[in-house]
Amino acid sequence: MLYSVSAFETIIEGMDRVKGRGRKLNNRTIPPPKKKEKRKEKKKKKKKKKKKKKKKKKKKKKKKKR
Repeated sequence: MLYSVSAFETIIEGMDRVKGRGRKLNNRTIPPPKKKEKRKEKKKKKKKKKKKKKKKKKKKKKKKKR
């Protein structure tokens, strides 16, 4: 397989990026790719809704007519 020089370079660069280290190019060291620090966002706790208790209705006693 023949690669153009630029393609070959990118392949090597990609391989080096996977290993995560600096590499030498034209006698000058290219530093390893820096990992971006991910900011952890605090998860907000969901407040549980309290269920309202239903009040039982009292049945009125009917008075017996005499």
